[in-house]
Formats: sequence, C-alpha cells, structure tokens
Amino acid sequence: RWTMWLSRTIGLAAVACVVGLAPTIPAGASPFSLDILSGSSWLSATEPSLVGNIGSATTPGAWTTVGFNDNAWVPAVAVPNSVITPQTVVPGTTAQFMWSPQGVQGAPTGSSGVSDAFFRKDFVLPSTANLPLIGQAKIIADDRFDYYVNGQFVKAATLAFNMDPTDPTGKRPLPVLTDFTDKLKFGENVLAIRGRDGVPGSSIDPGDPFTAGNRVNQFVFSMVS
Repeated sequence: RWTMWLSRTIGLAAVACVVGLAPTIPAGASPFSLDILSGSSWLSATEPSLVGNIGSATTPGAWTTVGFNDNAWVPAVAVPNSVITPQTVVPGTTAQFMWSPQGVQGAPTGSSGVSDAFFRKDFVLPSTANLPLIGQAKIIADDRFDYYVNGQFVKAATLAFNMDPTDPTGKRPLPVLTDFTDKLKFGENVLAIRGRDGVPGSSIDPGDPFTAGNRVNQFVFSMVS
C-alpha cells in the first residue's frame, strides 16, 4: 500500500509526505518501503524563470517531469503555524509544514512570500520492487493545490470546498484523496505540486478560474502518512 498526505497552510506553499509501499509480493520476494517526510529534502521555487512554462492539467510543464533541471531550486523550509498542525489533521505523524524561502523577506512564516510556489520530490522505485496495489495521496492545501506525478496531472482541489463541517472552529481541513497508481514506474519518479494562495472563481471545486490574493491565516503544505 502506498499512502501520502499533504496539507498546506494559507499563505504558505509547503509539502510534507510519507510514502509507504506494500506491493503484491511473490514467493521469496521482500517487502519494499520508502518514507518521505516533509522538510528540506523537497525542492522549492517561486521565481518564474526557475519554473518555466507552468503548463496545465492537459499539458503539464516540464517542471513536473523527471530530469527537469532544478539545480537552482532551493530546499523547502519548515514553518510554524499557530492555527493548525499536521498532527491536528493526522494524529501521530511527524510531518512538518513547509514553505519556499524564495521571495520571502526574513524568516518564512506561511503568510510571507509570493502567492504561487512549486515543489518537487524525487524518489526511486527499484526494479526489485513490485508495483504497489494502491498508489494514492490524501492532500490538503490552502488555498489550492495542483498535483502531478511523473509529468502527469493527478488532481487539483481548493480548501474552501474541503473543510471539516464537524469542526466547531471551522479551521480543520479534510484531506483530498488522489490515486496515482498508474503514474508510477520503476526507476526515478518525481512528485510535483503547485500551491496557490487565493480564492476560487466559481462554486465548483477546484474553483476555476482562480484568483490570487487574500493572504491571511495561511496553512502550509504537509504530506503525512
């Protein structure tokens, strides 16, 4: 089984993730597992020149693909959040909220910086491992995420449409389930996420068109298992 969670606080673009593989294992084979936690192992960028053509769901940009030149991207940083933590959404996780330090004056807070941030995480699926039975992610983002695996669009969603109606504070997000089993391959893989701060322009999730702005009480990305 492969599971990931992602949450992002408003105004920050952050990603944290835990990956676990429990594939169908033939006789004599060993289980394969891989943990990817949010933090400095993720690369981030906010400068347009480092991202290039962003692309779309139908035609993703090269930044979502394996082999993209991300040498000038910088490690994401963990940031505190006084409103909610990854542990609030998923008890027991050690994931941290993350944000890109690019374009931020001083220490990243989750409400500082630009409205768009981009994240990449490379990992290797060895040929000795069988493909997992399930490849899916549960993602939270404030205000919107666009999620890609190996240059293929997986899912987009907006926080406003995915809040926990039972939370009396009205601040607890619900993870959005995505499935990317068919996007995995042996060898190098890459997870890519665009985080956007703003408001949806329609009443349909993910709320296209989407307008940047309203940088208040931001949540950051956080992938957790």
